[in-house]
Amino acid sequence: PVLVSDIDNAISVVVGQFYSCALLGTGGVDCWGYNGTGELGNGTTDHSPTPVPVDGITNASAIAGDLSHTCALLATGEVDCWGSDNRGQLGVGTTTGPSVCNGAPCSATPVAVSRLPKAVGIAAGGYHSCALLATGGVDWWGYNRYGQLGDGSISDSAVPVPVVLAAPPAPPVDPGGAGGTGGGVGGEGPGDGQATKIPVVLVT
Repeated sequence: PVLVSDIDNAISVVVGQFYSCALLGTGGVDCWGYNGTGELGNGTTDHSPTPVPVDGITNASAIAGDLSHTCALLATGEVDCWGSDNRGQLGVGTTTGPSVCNGAPCSATPVAVSRLPKAVGIAAGGYHSCALLATGGVDWWGYNRYGQLGDGSISDSAVPVPVVLAAPPAPPVDPGGAGGTGGGVGGEGPGDGQATKIPVVLVT
């Protein structure tokens, strides 16, 4: 391990594929490393071996990142994201990016996620992002080939969509009941090795 230069007040960190970011006690965010698609959020695509401040972020309370994009939860409940936007993971309504970095859709500075209610938590996957809302709901945006967004589809979304919760399954048949024939009948479903497009509730 080596000490990261010029950071002495970090309260959390995230690591992408070739870059890293630290949330500072001041509410700012510093990033360093690869910057080919704006991962460092400083308005350039120049790589940096030392931390550089992300443009315009002064009141972040949490950060999340993965692969080549990062998001910051602001004290206002808004969420700003930067980096790669090839799957709509920045949540700005497009998969072509607010700009282009080295031929790829991106934003090299933070952009506000569109149509997002007040958030209280955030998370990020490789090509998708998520916000826990003050209402208790969850919104996702970005890549959805395998149902990652939980909205019942496998279509990507460049704006937040709410997770659709499935109804709890019926309780199992009581094998001791009158006329009972034993356990339930098997069939296709989330337990058969197939992906499910919406969250399921497990009954114990």
